[in-house]
Amino acid sequence: MSREEARELRRRPAAEPVLDAEEEIDLARYASAVAARWWLLLLGLVAGVVVGYLLSVGGAEVYRAQALIYLGDPLAPSGARVSTSATSISSLRELVTAEASVRRAAAASDLRPARVRSGIFLQQVSGGTARTTGQPSLVNVGVRGEAPGRVAAAANELARIAVADLSRYVNAKIRSLEGQIA
Repeated sequence: MSREEARELRRRPAAEPVLDAEEEIDLARYASAVAARWWLLLLGLVAGVVVGYLLSVGGAEVYRAQALIYLGDPLAPSGARVSTSATSISSLRELVTAEASVRRAAAASDLRPARVRSGIFLQQVSGGTARTTGQPSLVNVGVRGEAPGRVAAAANELARIAVADLSRYVNAKIRSLEGQIA
């Protein structure tokens, strides 16, 4: 294309679209195309039914076991409430997802550690928040999995681990008071 032709194209006004133009839709052509390949529609329907059935039958049932634990309200020797990280949900999460805790729960439940680790969850119970510290005091420690008995054993073991670790101060206080009584 020469320079003069390019200039001429730039000078020409753009063709205006025809707004009143009607476009016909040939439904008969589409219907005949579908009728000629009816077996593709039937094949897609059958494949969808088969896949849906296999997914509904083949899916494993997931069980959920949980143990409710009370984190307590930490008190100073004077009786005043203390905000401590030992009773926070993040420290509890670190404790129950620690490798040693996962291995103990796996051994107690005959599950593989990877299954226990992937199924662990913590859930704060609504209304279970201490008023002064704002930290949760009631927490569900649980495990999700396919075997109901084994999942329950793993959840109970994780709860035992959490209670044993979080109650060190309380146990020391009880021993001290028992010593004073004796």
